[in-house]
Amino acid sequence: MDDQSAFRESVIREIDQLRARQIATEAMVTQVLALLCVKAGPNISAELIDQIRRDLHVQEDQPNDPFVLLVEEFVAKLADKIERQVRVMMGANR
Repeated sequence: MDDQSAFRESVIREIDQLRARQIATEAMVTQVLALLCVKAGPNISAELIDQIRRDLHVQEDQPNDPFVLLVEEFVAKLADKIERQVRVMMGANR
């Protein structure tokens, strides 16, 4: 294996580790927030998810910065996952 191939493998391994951490963190946040939402009840749950969608933003000088847009897209998807999990959990509690 030459130096370039070794470097490429090292970068891929680092990216895989970051992705695994991100997926694990996302799963944990989704589960914990969904459980808190279920315990809080449907009205507070809906309010919390709405707050995540509306008010969780990256403060950046350039609002059209690709990083800001990626973060906001991720936050919206995370809020959707939390909302789905809350619906599943509330359905199981009936």
